[in-house]
Amino acid sequence: MGKVRYDWRKIAEEYTNAVPPISQADLCRKYGINPGTMCEKAKAGGWDKNRERFSMRLAEQTSENKAVAVATEGAQWDATCMAKAKALMKLIDDELAGQIVLDKLGNQVHIQRPAKDIGSAIKTAQDVGKAALGDKPNGDLALTVGVREYVESKS
Repeated sequence: MGKVRYDWRKIAEEYTNAVPPISQADLCRKYGINPGTMCEKAKAGGWDKNRERFSMRLAEQTSENKAVAVATEGAQWDATCMAKAKALMKLIDDELAGQIVLDKLGNQVHIQRPAKDIGSAIKTAQDVGKAALGDKPNGDLALTVGVREYVESKS
């Protein structure tokens, strides 16, 4: 009976790069390898060090991907908040100038809430959105300060 040949490079790669990690014992069962032989090959090949390097690279890539996703969502959220703030500024200008404010259907709208309350709501929504994205809300946001100063100067 001949000696069994194993594809050690494939087995080492599977041990090193498996997500979730696979144990040497599981690989022994999977390929019918003697645990002592597996242990010798792993030790000689530095499989544990390679596995640790792979895990670190994977964690770094995951962290980078998350950062990009958060930044992208944050930029979209900021653009939405800016559009709402601009619409609020126009509404405030129209209200203070005594112009009639119309809704999308062309009906006259009587504003029930002071513009100051609307500005506070936008700031709260922006802070909640940033917190949801994992970004620390900043009370000194230029947009928020700009809205607050503008509203207070017109009151």
